Amino acid sequence: MDFSLIHSALVFFVVLFGEIFGCIFGGGGFFIQPALLVAGIPAKMAVASDIAAAGFASLGFLLMTRNHSRQIRQTAFYMAPTLILGAFTGGHILKTIPEHLVEFLVLIICASGFIYVITHFRKKRDIPAATERTPVTLWKMALVAAGMLLGFYDGVSGAGGGIITIATLSMIMRKDMKTTISMANFVSATSLLTAGLTFLYLGLLDLKLLALMVPAAFLAGSFAARISDVLPERLLRGVYAVVLAALLLYLAGGMLQDYGLLPL
Repeated sequence: MDFSLIHSALVFFVVLFGEIFGCIFGGGGFFIQPALLVAGIPAKMAVASDIAAAGFASLGFLLMTRNHSRQIRQTAFYMAPTLILGAFTGGHILKTIPEHLVEFLVLIICASGFIYVITHFRKKRDIPAATERTPVTLWKMALVAAGMLLGFYDGVSGAGGGIITIATLSMIMRKDMKTTISMANFVSATSLLTAGLTFLYLGLLDLKLLALMVPAAFLAGSFAARISDVLPERLLRGVYAVVLAALLLYLAGGMLQDYGLLPL
């Protein structure tokens, strides 16, 4: 695709905004995917590009963090094979889904995610640390099974995948939140980058679009840390809620017009 200067700037700041709030609260894809649709990006390309860019965001987090404990590496080791298989499978299924259905799924998933994020808005760093406990019984098998499901979801949609991954690992490994978030980024980097390579092979990615999104995803992490320290949570919550709600309403209105259910 060819992008004008204005279009390029719009895509860059959409990803920057979404990933900043994704780093603070989780659920950046709930904003980025519908925003890319509104910007005129085809539905499959919007989903695939968001997933691939999110993989680079997780990779950037891993390069910046020092928390590479044995537990974290062990978790990634057991989940890696099924994460890769699940993401590869999910990417191929996304390729077969009709474009209009992908657009509808984006709207439904992101609207559901919007409700969840608004009702569970808390900065990640403010979530109380769980009491350190031993993992669940048969935790290795649980990680293998979870890897398949998480990888598949990241290959098909990816929106809100970070929230789902953190919740899943928290239930299985039962570690403090800081360790769990580090685990989740190892897991997400594996599945999202695998999905990104699958999309590249299947022709679902536009390298020009990706070149705009990846730098924004990297920058979002450092910006999020500063913004989170300076601005009050209520203001951040309000801004994100208003922008995301307006975006989803605009996208829903456009879809209703396409199907002749809403007058022009």
